[in-house]
Amino acid sequence: MYLLKKGNGVSKANKQIENKSFLSLEEQSRKVAELYNTGTNCDKAVLLILQEILKLPPEKWDFAEFYAENPDADRFLCKALAAGAMAIYLDVIGKMEAESSQPSDFSKSIERVNHIFNQHLEATSEGKSLHPIDFDPFEYDEALKGTEVKQKYKKAYQKRLKVLFQTFETEFNGCNCQDILGFDPFSYEDYDEDMQEYIEEGEWMQKCVDCMQFLVKKMGTAA
Repeated sequence: MYLLKKGNGVSKANKQIENKSFLSLEEQSRKVAELYNTGTNCDKAVLLILQEILKLPPEKWDFAEFYAENPDADRFLCKALAAGAMAIYLDVIGKMEAESSQPSDFSKSIERVNHIFNQHLEATSEGKSLHPIDFDPFEYDEALKGTEVKQKYKKAYQKRLKVLFQTFETEFNGCNCQDILGFDPFSYEDYDEDMQEYIEEGEWMQKCVDCMQFLVKKMGTAA
């Protein structure tokens, strides 16, 4: 049963992004939908587009090996929204590194992203007490172990994240994937035939596109 995208078109997706520089927000919005509709997962599609909008260096943040895991919970954060939070964090630490004399470490950068991203999903999933806005990626960043992070960077991240989450939740009446869609796309086998048929038809995936395009436009406007 083909239900959720495997991200097997990532190399092609990266080339598409590289060949389309300086796109308008409307063009970027269409591009994120195109990436998703041609096989790139929602979180990875958002990261690829925001990488260009926020000018996150592709030689450091190569999202070809980006991988998100589903928490062991019935409800968890929308992965497209989590990707928006991840992009904000990478933008903030990029500014932090630029203002410091410490050279940028390119080793294991995608493992660093994967770890923080998956911790965000896990730590804020159903049954956990942590609100997604209160998640502190600086604490989970292995590359920053032993490094004193100035409060101005943490505050910059939190300020941008809070605005993003509040506007997103107002727009979609929730922040969890299952609340936004009205069902759990990862629990196909648990549903009756009528619901399985609805899932297979895929019309619900337009809601995912709406979320991704909202994030691209909102974050692109704020950039």
